[in-house]
Amino acid sequence: MCSYLFVLAMVGLKGIFREADQDLRYHNHWRCQQESITHLCFVDDLMIYYQADKDSVRVLKRALDDFAVLLGLVINPNKSHVFLLGVDDDLKASLLDLLGFRLGSLPVRYLGVPLITTRLKHSDCMALVERILSKIRFWTSTFLIYASHLQLIKFVLFSIQVYYSTMFILSCSIIRKIEGLLVVFL
Repeated sequence: MCSYLFVLAMVGLKGIFREADQDLRYHNHWRCQQESITHLCFVDDLMIYYQADKDSVRVLKRALDDFAVLLGLVINPNKSHVFLLGVDDDLKASLLDLLGFRLGSLPVRYLGVPLITTRLKHSDCMALVERILSKIRFWTSTFLIYASHLQLIKFVLFSIQVYYSTMFILSCSIIRKIEGLLVVFL
């Protein structure tokens, strides 16, 4: 039922964005103009694309405020990020102040995985290695028998690697590093 409510709310938001798009001060992101993409919804997340200028941000902020008044759904500024590229620091500060959101950094992570269009670099995979390593450190501090270590590797740690591997081709060095960590933990 919650999924349907989210979809209905996003249809309402689409109407509000369509109305905001009629405002001459609002400009879509230059890469999204041809397809008229204003936003994308993923499960319970929302990505909004717009031009990084004060007028567009004011129109966007007004549209989000209208959405909050209309549906009673308020955006959480602690969980919201703004991604600005090619914008000078003064404009960046004023846009962040207008929206009240935090500045995000790329690559964006969604469901724990970086959203990138290129092949994963070694540095992109280090988050995976760190995640496995943090679990190993936590479990090393507890007194577990050999069989428990084996079960944790089999059903938790290896599953994390498989999750990444279903979306990306991991480099051999990352796979060897993870296997080394699992062997030491065992």
